[in-house]
Amino acid sequence: MSTKRDFAVIPPDMRMAAIVIGITVLVCMGAIVVTWSELVASRGLWWVVALALIAPAMIVAAVMRRRVRIEDGVLHVVAGLNQTRVPLSELAPDDARIVDLETHPELRPGIKTFGTAMPGYQAGHFRQVGGGKVFALVTDRRKVLALRENGGRLLLLLIGLLTGANHHDVTPIQLGAAHGN
Repeated sequence: MSTKRDFAVIPPDMRMAAIVIGITVLVCMGAIVVTWSELVASRGLWWVVALALIAPAMIVAAVMRRRVRIEDGVLHVVAGLNQTRVPLSELAPDDARIVDLETHPELRPGIKTFGTAMPGYQAGHFRQVGGGKVFALVTDRRKVLALRENGGRLLLLLIGLLTGANHHDVTPIQLGAAHGN
């Protein structure tokens, strides 16, 4: 029988995503307007219209697709278009801690190697300034669960268990309990 535990992922501020989607739509529509006469004469119009519809949909999918689950001894993290699976035996829950990335800049994701990043939202694979690998699902930098894998990669997750109308909290002890400690 499969044992699974889902953690609530605090949603990102959708205002920034709406701005990015709006800019994407404006750029695509601008491209259509500027090249209208050439596009009408060719089949290119349909490709540009398709891109104008698909690009915003991809942004929405990237921001809305997020999940953290522990199932059968494996931590599953879905962050936008990225995902990772880590056996709980490869994690050190005793070293896990809740951090504020504003006061711990050494833990911040740096260069995006494959993922999605905009103000208030980071999801996917990153490199730290010192070169360390990071897999992030961060929608608020103030309360992030920093969890290191035995191989050295850092997981930065913004997960919470609703304990009130506007309060989210998760502790490394809860993660350890899910681990079987």
